[in-house]
Amino acid sequence: ALASIPFPMNLAAAGTIAAMTAAEVGTIRSQEPPAFERGGSFTTNGEQLIRVGDGQSPRERVTVEPLSGPYARGSGGGDIHVHINGVVGDREEVARWVHEGIRRARERGKIRGAA
Repeated sequence: ALASIPFPMNLAAAGTIAAMTAAEVGTIRSQEPPAFERGGSFTTNGEQLIRVGDGQSPRERVTVEPLSGPYARGSGGGDIHVHINGVVGDREEVARWVHEGIRRARERGKIRGAA
């Protein structure tokens, strides 16, 4: 766009554009991210910052639940629930059995995430 403006007027236009851009950046930087001192919930439409731990009690539970994509509930992501009914052995035996099942599922790519 500046190439279509003849010299030296393009220098003035570039200065004006730079000043307007700096003003926009200043406006964006001065905005505080949403705070939830009394709790709250919101849905994003993209990347967004939030402020947590800033209230009377700095202890807060923060949960992020993807609504779409590979980790959304119903698309292969979410919690894993294991229900064991009946007599199956002692605690150590059950823990080994569950751990082995999770390990095999990870190897097959059925489970992603932290070990």
